[in-house]
Amino acid sequence: MRGLRRVVILLPVAFMQARASQGAEHLALAARQFGGGLDMKFDWSVQLSGSALTVMRPGRKARIKQLSVAQIHLLTQSLGRSGFSKLRPRYGCDSCSDNPVCSISASVEEWAREVSVYQYVSKAPGQETEEGAELERFSQVWRVLKQVAGISSRDLCP
Repeated sequence: MRGLRRVVILLPVAFMQARASQGAEHLALAARQFGGGLDMKFDWSVQLSGSALTVMRPGRKARIKQLSVAQIHLLTQSLGRSGFSKLRPRYGCDSCSDNPVCSISASVEEWAREVSVYQYVSKAPGQETEEGAELERFSQVWRVLKQVAGISSRDLCP
């Protein structure tokens, strides 16, 4: 009887892990924040592979977090709701190579897109402008990604 209990308890866990991996097969995601300067070191980066999200920070050991089906769904939904696939590839002062930059590279079954937001030399456009509204759509995905990854660092991008 004891052996049967273990099987019954482990089957739902194995099923949920398999479901998370299946859902993640259609989502590939990577993001990073670079604080600027000439050393070109990123502040942090994340990469999703299957249901494993790897969080990397300079000088620290990489942290791997297994995402649940709900977390993968949340990421996928934020990409869809924000219209991420329709954003331009670059915003801000991309010719200022030592400016802070936040970037997200994502692909789902239907599309793939990499978007980088460089710090603006002057004030970032307001949400009343088309570019400002697009930056807000990027920020929606950025916030969800940081929440799921457990990153609480200060944002350097608009």
